[in-house]
Amino acid sequence: IMSSHHIVRDDQEPALIINEAIDNLEHVQQLLEWSPTVISSQDALSWLIKNQIKVDVVICKNEDQKKIFQLLEFQQPVKILGFEALEVSIISEALSFLGYSKYPAAHIIGPISKDSMMNITNYTSLNLNWSDGNNMWSLFKSGRFSKWLKEKHELQLAGSALQIKGDFEMVDDHKIITASAGIIEITSPEVFWIGERL
Repeated sequence: IMSSHHIVRDDQEPALIINEAIDNLEHVQQLLEWSPTVISSQDALSWLIKNQIKVDVVICKNEDQKKIFQLLEFQQPVKILGFEALEVSIISEALSFLGYSKYPAAHIIGPISKDSMMNITNYTSLNLNWSDGNNMWSLFKSGRFSKWLKEKHELQLAGSALQIKGDFEMVDDHKIITASAGIIEITSPEVFWIGERL
């Protein structure tokens, strides 16, 4: 745990991108303790307001900007980024905004499919984590994960050409469970994601 005199320069903390509400509010509140910049989709707004979470940036369709401004009048200043059309989610726009604003990292909140997770990794230089409510996923760009884990620890996997070393059982292509306590090492020539239970 960092000591209280640890000084954080602005924008050095990972930004929090909230794409959709998740059941695990406690996890989101832990991430908020470091006062990150909070970027919300239009869909997640009512959940954030209900849970009294301050929003810094909202990404929405152009036609909804006025409505959102009124909704968040009590929380100003809020930056509203309007787009003519949004694809399936706000995540690509949020990552572009953060990259442009020179943020080093982002933590994404919301349900996710492994395909979208792999697609996102192709166009961002940020360090990423992703919480879907059940697991916290971490992106490995250097192609190597190595960690001491206790027995029966579960790891979710997303990526290709993964080489796994250590004492584990393969549950399926996307999940392993450690057979005993020890180091598990996962390497791949490409980027990959590892998910651990929240």
